[in-house]
Amino acid sequence: NKDYWSNLEKAEGCDELVKGCRDLVGYNNVYILSAPIKGDEESYQGKLEWLKNSGLGFDEDHIFLNPNKEEITNQFLDSTCILVDDREKYIVKFTDQNLQNPGIGVHHTPKASMNGVNNSLNKLKEIIKTS
Repeated sequence: NKDYWSNLEKAEGCDELVKGCRDLVGYNNVYILSAPIKGDEESYQGKLEWLKNSGLGFDEDHIFLNPNKEEITNQFLDSTCILVDDREKYIVKFTDQNLQNPGIGVHHTPKASMNGVNNSLNKLKEIIKTS
């Protein structure tokens, strides 16, 4: 199971999406938030290994692995957190107004495509412009 996660192919547009986000909000303001399978240490370890070896340039301080993505906003109470995610269920939880620090969600669609990258970056630009 760890090998499955650590050997996944990089999705189309991954590098461009990360670079585009860093260009818009600053290199150190971009974090990876990934949801390992609850209770599955091998998925956690495999995802962490993949991220470290991905060439995306994230150090461990910029990687969060948590199946409850919405919990991360509480670590950035003085900031507006924006989640770019291809799974709508995470967007819904991340933006829940009952959270102490509700975030903003960008639904990355179509996933694993340059069209998705362009859509997400355009949505992010609009959010930044109105903030």
